[in-house]
Amino acid sequence: MTLRRRHNAEETLFLRFRATGDPDAMAAVYDLTSIGLLRVARSMAADPATAEDLLQQTYLRAIEHAARYDPRRPLFPWLIAILHNEARSARRMVARRRERDGVESHPQRAAGDPSTLVTHS
Repeated sequence: MTLRRRHNAEETLFLRFRATGDPDAMAAVYDLTSIGLLRVARSMAADPATAEDLLQQTYLRAIEHAARYDPRRPLFPWLIAILHNEARSARRMVARRRERDGVESHPQRAAGDPSTLVTHS
């Protein structure tokens, strides 16, 4: 016997968005998950603007790749994985830019600059 996992509100709404493209369903997913995801993003970024950029990119990727979401699994950890991947991509982009430009470090960074991401070893 296979047990079916019961979906919570944001998962049900995301599945509706995935099936129909309903923007109201996606807006509701954002309303239900953004505070928690922003907390995670702030732990990955050195400033609030960079965290908000990561959050925005996370939702854009979730929309673009909605078909990849596995409804047998919880939605929030899937969104966190996307957020983590976005942060990692941003760090790689900054490292490539620095390597290309021959720059080791920037003493002053603008808010929202991906190079202000906190690196976790």
